[in-house]
Amino acid sequence: MELSLFIFLHVSIYIVRGLQGLLEGHGRTTANLILSAGDIVVPVWPPQKLLE
Repeated sequence: MELSLFIFLHVSIYIVRGLQGLLEGHGRTTANLILSAGDIVVPVWPPQKLLE
C-alpha cells in the first residue's frame, strides 16, 4: 500500500508539472519548486524497507 501511494504521488507530481508547463510556459517557478520537492521526497522515501 505504501508503494502504491508513493507511485500515485510521484505520477501526480509529473502530471502537475506537465500541466503547469503548458499553462505557464515562461513562468517555471512553481514547476521548479515542485521538481525540487520531488527530488527531496524521492531520496528521503526509504527503499530499504523493501529490502529488509
